[in-house]
Amino acid sequence: MTHLQNARKLAAAALLLKFAAGCTNDGTAPAPDDSVENLQAAASVTSEHSKKLEHDIQKFCGACHETPRADSFPREAWYDEVKRGFNFYYDSGRRDLTPPPQTEVVAWYRAQAPEKLPMPDQPEVDSKSVQFRPTEIVAPQFISDGPLAVSFIDLLTIDGNDGIWVSDMRSGITGLLPTSDLLNNHHDNSIQSQLKLSFSGLTANPAAVREVDLDGNGVNDLVLSDLGSFLPQDHDRGKVVWIPDGTSSTKREPVTVIEKIGRVADILPMDVDADGDLDLIVGSFGWHKTGGVYVVYNDKSSSGTDLTFRSVKVDERPGSIHILPAELNNDGRPDFMALISQEHEEITAYLNLESGFEKKPLYEAPDPSWGSSGMQQVDLDADGDLDIIYTNGDTFDSYVVKPYHGVWFLENTGTLPFAAHHIAAMPGVHRALAHDLDGDGDLDVAAAALLPTASARGVDVSNMHSVVWLEQVKPGQFDRHVISKGRPTHAAMAIGDLNHDGRPELIVGSFQEEPSDSAPVVTVFWNEPKPPHQ
Repeated sequence: MTHLQNARKLAAAALLLKFAAGCTNDGTAPAPDDSVENLQAAASVTSEHSKKLEHDIQKFCGACHETPRADSFPREAWYDEVKRGFNFYYDSGRRDLTPPPQTEVVAWYRAQAPEKLPMPDQPEVDSKSVQFRPTEIVAPQFISDGPLAVSFIDLLTIDGNDGIWVSDMRSGITGLLPTSDLLNNHHDNSIQSQLKLSFSGLTANPAAVREVDLDGNGVNDLVLSDLGSFLPQDHDRGKVVWIPDGTSSTKREPVTVIEKIGRVADILPMDVDADGDLDLIVGSFGWHKTGGVYVVYNDKSSSGTDLTFRSVKVDERPGSIHILPAELNNDGRPDFMALISQEHEEITAYLNLESGFEKKPLYEAPDPSWGSSGMQQVDLDADGDLDIIYTNGDTFDSYVVKPYHGVWFLENTGTLPFAAHHIAAMPGVHRALAHDLDGDGDLDVAAAALLPTASARGVDVSNMHSVVWLEQVKPGQFDRHVISKGRPTHAAMAIGDLNHDGRPELIVGSFQEEPSDSAPVVTVFWNEPKPPHQ
């Protein structure tokens, strides 16, 4: 390995990255010196000094996470990125590390970074068998002073009503769009629909919604996660709300299961302690100093009518965005996994041992600005074990489109960590789900992306891939079919057979930056056979 290769791997930096959580220690640290004069003086560091600087950077940055790579940002971005990273370190209160000179770190980054990051190659082919026709659903109840921000969708049946559950994290509205409205007008390009069941005010900024019989009375309830703020902030307004029996007409009052924690992004129902009732795993994204992973135990009274909840924090790190079940050691005790974003960029398994939870990394990204955005557990290679579909496309930290953003197959080989295979490049990808979309017996992957306007500067958005179908044509080989082009505006996606014709539809949520009375809450892409003449 050459010095340059090694340097790129270790990267340079005092950068605890945009979303550093920080630790606490007493002591003091010098304020960063970022004057233009010192920056210019630092640009001519000698080779020997560069080697020492590299060592200092490795020791400093590697103390908390993977050391950033110099090619993860264009040259012009490194001044702001390093400065921001230093500031996060100083703000964290940690004082047990010796920061390298900030101006020298900036110069070291700039010397190695590319002038511009290349746009990834995204070859596409036309499908010979399937076409996807869009129908946009406009729901007046979601129209408010702010633009739509659909962060979660799922297909649920509540009180006998089939529908698309939608959470708008900006307006605070969460509810069910009935499938019946859609089926009655499925040939239209755009339809209006009214929420059949909705909640507003229970959660300020709703995200995930899970259907679960928490009290064991045979009637499904709902549990809602609350971010507590639209924008990332460190606060204690995150919470999880339980809606008994899941209906708006119920006389039973909603119950707050856990509160006064960082922004809650996801919930997983699971009988963690094997006592016959369901507990909750809670993923709190937080921000810099708040967040973590919690196990919330469901303690029934002897009568079985009253529930009390107690929580245990099993991971202090902020950035948790997805929680999924996992069974890795076959000991009969349910395990789970969490996708931890921020600077950690890791999928962690939590082994449910008698002595407590043991953390094992399933996947560790090679750079702290990797942009983790989602995961799904599925047996993609049909070998009898569960793999992971993983996406990294979040650009809200720095508004930089990264050429390595895309969809990944994390293969379960029977050993840890999982083996990472790149399926497709896709700037801004936020969600990818596996499903047999063409009915040929193997699993394909559909993916949807979200790219803010600030990230799309200098990019031809008219040709960007917003929704794609990755057809598995051979084991591990995928052809890209573009379903929708234009600046991507989708943070959430679901797949399901809405019209019961045996062909699953794609449903994507709408995440907008400008208010609009005509913007669709969701768009349904109907899965239809392609006419032979096309």
